[in-house]
Amino acid sequence: MHATPAIATPPVHLTGPRVRAALVICGIALTCVYAFLHLRSRFYYYDDEGFMLMTLKQYLAGRPLYTGMYTEYGPFYYDVLGGLFSSAGWQATHDAMRAVTLACWLLTAGLWGWSVWLWRRSLAMGVAAFVTAAVALRVLSDGPGHPQGLILLLHALAILAVSLIPSIGSRPAFFVVGAATAAIFLTKINVGIFFLAGLGLVFLAGLRPSGFWRAAIVLSCAAIPIALMGSHIAIPGIALQCLLYSCSLATLAFWFLRQRVAVISRDDAAWIAGGFLVASALTLATALAHGTSWYDLVQGVLVTALRIRDSVQDPRPMPMVLSATVLAGGAGLWWFARRNQWNQEMLLRWRPLVCAVMVLASVLAPRILVALAPAVLWMLTPEPDWFSGRSAFRPQSIAVALGSFALLMVYPVPGHDQLAIAGSLLLVAAFAHVGEEMPVPFLSGWLTRGRAVAAMLLLATSLQAARITWAWWREPAARQHLPNSMLIRLAPEDYHIYSSLVAALNAHCGSLVTVPGLNSLQIWSGLPHPNGFIYSSAMSLFDEPAQQELLHAFSAAPAPCVVYSANLEQWGEIYRPVRPVQPFVDYVKHGMVTVYSIDRYEIRVPPADAARWR
Repeated sequence: MHATPAIATPPVHLTGPRVRAALVICGIALTCVYAFLHLRSRFYYYDDEGFMLMTLKQYLAGRPLYTGMYTEYGPFYYDVLGGLFSSAGWQATHDAMRAVTLACWLLTAGLWGWSVWLWRRSLAMGVAAFVTAAVALRVLSDGPGHPQGLILLLHALAILAVSLIPSIGSRPAFFVVGAATAAIFLTKINVGIFFLAGLGLVFLAGLRPSGFWRAAIVLSCAAIPIALMGSHIAIPGIALQCLLYSCSLATLAFWFLRQRVAVISRDDAAWIAGGFLVASALTLATALAHGTSWYDLVQGVLVTALRIRDSVQDPRPMPMVLSATVLAGGAGLWWFARRNQWNQEMLLRWRPLVCAVMVLASVLAPRILVALAPAVLWMLTPEPDWFSGRSAFRPQSIAVALGSFALLMVYPVPGHDQLAIAGSLLLVAAFAHVGEEMPVPFLSGWLTRGRAVAAMLLLATSLQAARITWAWWREPAARQHLPNSMLIRLAPEDYHIYSSLVAALNAHCGSLVTVPGLNSLQIWSGLPHPNGFIYSSAMSLFDEPAQQELLHAFSAAPAPCVVYSANLEQWGEIYRPVRPVQPFVDYVKHGMVTVYSIDRYEIRVPPADAARWR
């Protein structure tokens, strides 16, 4: 008899396609779980979330933008979210708004990861970009519903569109870029201007201007921070920060112009303009059809934005010592490159390491990234002859230009949110060069292998995400939830405060105003507002006529109440001056009586209504 031959078992490769697919799916799933858990763990007392919810609720109720309600943001945000909520049959609740924020968060990270994969054709780099971006964008959980989530998604869509040019062609891609630019402009006008400035620089660089026009373009880029910060230029810290940004943008412009590559042609620019005009026309037509007048539309989109910038009385510049160090370091690097006649090898030598540090800093320390980035932004743009085709060069250049001008959004108050958002826009540009070859002997080994670098970034990002999740998990949470807020995980003491306030309001009040802006209480209690002028934390933006109108409506409302927080008001007054004439706020402080208080909150009513609370 013959022995039956043994069946050979095929070897299992840890790098096989099935293993890679499983690792990618697990990484994406864990990242989504992290984003969901982190979103639930945040609720901040300054309550931007409540402001956006109340204004969206008023819009859904039929109030025309700016004419019948107050908001600090453009019409595109309300057109899109209003259409989404109306078509889906959703109410303006915390849970619905947080679900939308989570979708914007993960879609933005996904589109950035897709773009990086198109640039590098590396699955490891694409997944690393997605996971890193998702962790860096955790700032979106600090203010669910804030327009910055929609702006980031529009930015990611524009970057992906130009990255897909080899597949879809340049005309539809640049039409999408133009439409995204208009949408950003009509959501938050200052960010839209920075977006246009970045696109404009890339376009002008492709025109190959003469020496005079090159100098004019460089000086114009340097003048943008001066025009933005001019009202506070007498403050030494602001002056130094302005000088740093001016030098950074001028250097970036010089570098773009030196390349002499037609990244955006005239035909491309025409399609951008077409997309911009179509998106603008549709947005404005929708707002006008909703009842907004042309006058109020101009006031709401343009004038209010200028008032917000000029109303800040105490801007917080970046630390002077750090700004001076970065300025000196950037000047030294520029001098060294100039002395070496812009040697490509010199630029290649350190750029991958610089980009890897920028990616890590966007996750670990956005403040440090935004402070140090101006010195090295010009290094992120590749030379044209390093790539075989024009289409391979275009998306990275646009990402660098948009991220560089977006740094200006940290003025006048470089808070954590602004720093993290600006840093995330630099993250996607830095990923274009992470893991490239480095002609440095002691770094030319593992650091130039794409998978090794991607694994390093994933490890560092995962450790940061685990640290944040563990800190959240250890915090005690209330077992109960306020109405329509299952996606908010409050601490027990916070739940007791807010639930007690809601119970007291529902028992005694017929209408509600919050000062300076605690609008989630109105969502939880369901009480109506006397008119369409919702207070935010920037209550100094309400001039005397607006406050007088609110006072008249408040006096005529049934059982009117005010929830007042002196602590939050004092916090806001650090940055925004008190108006000399503020009839409604003065009435709340001096003409009303406190009938209920808990922690830092008070419920105040007109003296004639105090008897109802006994």
